[in-house]
Formats: sequence, structure tokens, C-alpha cells
Amino acid sequence: MAIEQDRTTISQFFALLGDGDIDEWLKLIDKDVRVTTPLAEKGSPTLFQGIEEVNARFGDARKGLEELLFYDIDLLATEDPARWVATCRSKGLFPGGIKYQNYYSWYFRMKDGLIAEWVEYFDPQETMAVGAARAAQAKENQAKEDTPDGARQGRRPQ
Repeated sequence: MAIEQDRTTISQFFALLGDGDIDEWLKLIDKDVRVTTPLAEKGSPTLFQGIEEVNARFGDARKGLEELLFYDIDLLATEDPARWVATCRSKGLFPGGIKYQNYYSWYFRMKDGLIAEWVEYFDPQETMAVGAARAAQAKENQAKEDTPDGARQGRRPQ
């Protein structure tokens, strides 16, 4: 039955993205997919068309995380059998111990058992906070690299 297949596909979407299995995750998505993220930070792209753009945006973003888990997933069918709504939460970890969390509402459109479109609403304050923390960490790491080893250890270089 198409409804159960679509439910399974969307469930796998979250599981595979969370696991970081991007190659398998991309197999769930139509090559002509259209994705919008209306609440993205100002100046960030909000429209992604085609599997290559989706991989570049979402696949690459996932590869930057050490851990990601989607949980409290509530997946709802609609009157239109091709359209689905999901809500969930996430938590993740970036290198250097920077934690990520968010709340989402997703609207999916299915076509021939694949995800043909999704609209993803999330809390942009969470992504901005992580961006700021990662920028501060990068600045701190750069400052350490620019400091002679002796000074970093509290000794004068000889």
C-alpha cells in the first residue's frame, strides 16, 4: 500500500539523516526535489532545487556533525495521500563539543514512493546560536595557532 510505503520512507528519512548515512538518505529523495526553508537566517538560501543542491546543503551540513538524533517524531497523513506532516525535535553535537538542538515542522509531498518536496520550519535562533559558537571556537583556535607554543603554555619562547 502506498500510504505505508510513504510513511516508511519518511521515517527512514529521519533515521538515515540522523545516522549520517547520506548515500542511503539521498535514495529516498526524487532527483527533481524542491526544498524550502522559509525561516532560515536572513541572507541564507531558502530554496533548494534538485538532488545536488539538497545534498550540498543538507548532506554536507550533516557531515559536519559528530552526532544527530531526531526524536519525538510525530508523522501524520493528510487527506491528500501524497502529503504528510511531521513534527520532531533534534539534538546533535559538533566537533569541539558544541551542542545543537531544534524543533521542527515538516511538510512532505511524495511522488512514486520518493520525497518530491519538503518545507522545513525550524527555530532559526538555535541555528544562529550554533553558528556564533562555532565562529567563536574557530577564532579561539586561530588565536592558539597564531601564538608561539611557549607563550601558550605560560613560558616565554627561548
